[in-house]
Amino acid sequence: MRRSAERSLGSISHLDLRIGARFSGATARGLHEALKEAAKTIAEMPAHYMTYPNGSQILKVVRHSRLVTPPDIVIDTSYLESFGQLIIPKNIWLALLRFDIWVEPALIAKWIRLMKGYASKQGRPLNEAVIASAITASFSGRDVTAAREPAIGLPLRDAP
Repeated sequence: MRRSAERSLGSISHLDLRIGARFSGATARGLHEALKEAAKTIAEMPAHYMTYPNGSQILKVVRHSRLVTPPDIVIDTSYLESFGQLIIPKNIWLALLRFDIWVEPALIAKWIRLMKGYASKQGRPLNEAVIASAITASFSGRDVTAAREPAIGLPLRDAP
């Protein structure tokens, strides 16, 4: 993500990014720019470079040609869909659903090893416990109330 987009987020927390949240003015512009950059990064990096052994891409990205920055943002289905789609094969999606309890700890462990390796190459030893505490989620438990309540009223629709 470009540093200017990241900086323009200001005091927006990941806890503020939920269905039904509203943003306006400079905050809306900064959030929109950051989400646009994130979508671009996903399309150019993991989605592009993750391939099957035969070289074909695993993940398909469908992006819209031009995103106009709205003056006000409501995080809802239509706004999020404006950034495009990341299509994940059903077998991979089902595997992630089945193994979700292990995915997050595996990713965190891999990230800790990666950061420790980078620091070591720079001659800066890092304590794994310090890294782990730095990347610990800022909430305890998995309270989905803030996301669940607005979502209950949304109509169900079939996936494409």
